[in-house]
Amino acid sequence: MSNGTDTPQFAANNAYRIIFDPTVITLGPIDNCLERVWARLTDFQSWPRWLGQYKEVNRLDTGELGRGSQLRVFNGKATTWTITHFDADRRIDFQVHTRSKRLGYSYRLEPGVDSAHCKLSFAMEFKFLGLHALLSPIYSYVEQKRGYRRHQQLFADFIADAE
Repeated sequence: MSNGTDTPQFAANNAYRIIFDPTVITLGPIDNCLERVWARLTDFQSWPRWLGQYKEVNRLDTGELGRGSQLRVFNGKATTWTITHFDADRRIDFQVHTRSKRLGYSYRLEPGVDSAHCKLSFAMEFKFLGLHALLSPIYSYVEQKRGYRRHQQLFADFIADAE
């Protein structure tokens, strides 16, 4: 999914690929901001507590977390999320395959003005398949709104944790 750019990328055919600019939020003050935010992002089993649309999240593999690691995410139906880019404590990208679309999610952490502040960015990419590709402008609008709304809650929870 990642080709060295700042947003997730699909390696295959670029037809109907829709990329949205990253949402960036500055977090803090949070003691050890980078470490705490990264720990929360990679504590997959706790996702349902702060991202309510996910009912259950489990790792499908064991060992060290990294590129190729997979998650089973239940949000009404099960999907497999594969980590396609992993830079410990800084960036994690996921690719999700469904029958009608391919989704790319990218989370990136950057240092802030001091250790109590950091920047968290989130980017999305969609590739619609089959008949969904014909209606990709409508589907992309819905997916963008839903995805960003979910992640605005994620960001709000990070801020609330700091208070």
